[in-house]
Amino acid sequence: MDVLQVVWFRRDIRLHDHQPLVEALRFGEPILPIYIADPSLWKDSELSVRHLQFIMEGLTELQESFQKRRGTVYVSIQEMEDVLETIYEAFGEFTIHTHEESGTPLMNERNMRVHKWMESQGLQMKEYQQDGVQKGIDNSRAFKKEWNVYMDGQLFEIPEYVPTVDEDEVPSILSSTIEKMNRLSVGGMRIKYGQQGGESLALESLETFLSERSKRYKDDMADPIASSTSGSRISPYLAWGNISMRYIVQQTNEQLFSIEDEEHDNQLKAFLSRLFWHSTYKQWLVGNPSIAYESIDTALDDVRKIDIEVYQKWCDGETGIPMIDAAMRLLLKTGWINNQLRAMLISFACHTLGMEWRRPADYLAGLFLDYVPGIHYSQTQLTAGTTESKSVKVLNPIKLGKNLDPEGTFVRRHIPALKHVPNKYVHEPWKFHGFVHMDYGEPVLDVKEANRRAKEIFSSVKGTNHVQTKRAQKKRNANNEAEQLSLNLFDS
Repeated sequence: MDVLQVVWFRRDIRLHDHQPLVEALRFGEPILPIYIADPSLWKDSELSVRHLQFIMEGLTELQESFQKRRGTVYVSIQEMEDVLETIYEAFGEFTIHTHEESGTPLMNERNMRVHKWMESQGLQMKEYQQDGVQKGIDNSRAFKKEWNVYMDGQLFEIPEYVPTVDEDEVPSILSSTIEKMNRLSVGGMRIKYGQQGGESLALESLETFLSERSKRYKDDMADPIASSTSGSRISPYLAWGNISMRYIVQQTNEQLFSIEDEEHDNQLKAFLSRLFWHSTYKQWLVGNPSIAYESIDTALDDVRKIDIEVYQKWCDGETGIPMIDAAMRLLLKTGWINNQLRAMLISFACHTLGMEWRRPADYLAGLFLDYVPGIHYSQTQLTAGTTESKSVKVLNPIKLGKNLDPEGTFVRRHIPALKHVPNKYVHEPWKFHGFVHMDYGEPVLDVKEANRRAKEIFSSVKGTNHVQTKRAQKKRNANNEAEQLSLNLFDS
């Protein structure tokens, strides 16, 4: 064997449209495909066991796909540098092929360490574009042009044969047993009713969406119940790379070309638009990684605090505000809620309850099965009012409940105690004469009054000419582009 070709899987757990895999196979030698779970990235971070569960489901199917092609994927729970050192000792010179990654500062630090290690050994690391995201582009017009070029590009075909290094030659730090990843120490809670990971389920979800479910995509987007079926539900698969963004865009365009129903056409065009913004926010994080932990505008940082008792009630879906509690309980159970409900939870935490945004954001990141750092933290800051915008929408969950769930079907489904409360009171059960006998807590505060105070605080702090920012000009450019999108892009 000459130089070993290593394929490093990260958020790209699939076979179709996988350039690193195809490029590595061009050398005509057995390759070494690896997935590494660095303990430093998982310990005490926003990543949770439900993410690991989804990743393992995807890896299990990927392993089956490799084995059908006479290959094997190897996994390890070690720091990437230690794995590379072991590979180097066993095989000598090697080259890494991997997709570029848009992540948090912690992920970026790991990637930088890997780059430095490879350079110190005089080894090559080849990174390939994914989702149309590119380093070095900070202009929205240029990004849109490059994004379209990438999405129109030819898909990389699934290899028929994937020769890999024989297992008896692979160092013991690597294993072909995916289940061994369960040994990784990671927090959070597993889910029984969420979507399962894997390439075949991703492709199936896209097919059913484009052919049928998308017919009410835009119309039902905010509906807390209907959105679970009319939405694409491919966001977890995009998040962990079980499906290629380019494949989705091309399949959507093919469907648009074939349908004659104008209304269905409009629904799919709305979906395409959101795919572009999905990439845009990943691109935003590339140039502004600190948005994952640092307010773009720090003006509100000193006036927002965390009340641990109230925060815990918010985390558990026990605030006494039906729409908030129902949304949180659904999220805890399945790992998914629609965009409107996501914005509502953050608005309630940061404005109504007056919490500093970072802790609620990290908690939600661990719950969302489709967690993508660039989307999650940018949308959180837009909702929390910590961008440079001097206006923000403070959401009222009681009004939202009455508008989106007028008969209380959604809240009753997730809060059994409200089962027999009349529709008139279902979003304000404390006004119902039988409330004292119900197994449901009183509201943690008066929403209307709390929102009034929140608006006053926001106006007094952000209404001044002095806007406190860090690296202001760079972030102002990024933020101006971000403000083009309303607060509804947590998932696709």
